Amino acid sequence: MGLMLMDPHYRSKGLGEGLFSSFKQWIETNDFSEIRLGVLIENHRALKFWRKLGFKEFKRVPDYEIGNKKTTAIAMRIDLK
Repeated sequence: MGLMLMDPHYRSKGLGEGLFSSFKQWIETNDFSEIRLGVLIENHRALKFWRKLGFKEFKRVPDYEIGNKKTTAIAMRIDLK
């Protein structure tokens, strides 16, 4: 999966959790051991969402370039085994 975005109108309705739950089941069925993702440090809402689902920070990537700006990306993962 390259990018997960939710239209603001549909946030806080359980859609993101449902989508992730289905994705996670597929990943587990296909014998993957972890899921990794990245979140920009200023995206507090996304960080809270992924932490609630069990993801833990394992690395920070400073000077991550997105568009014309640099920021810090937080690498997160969840172990499935």
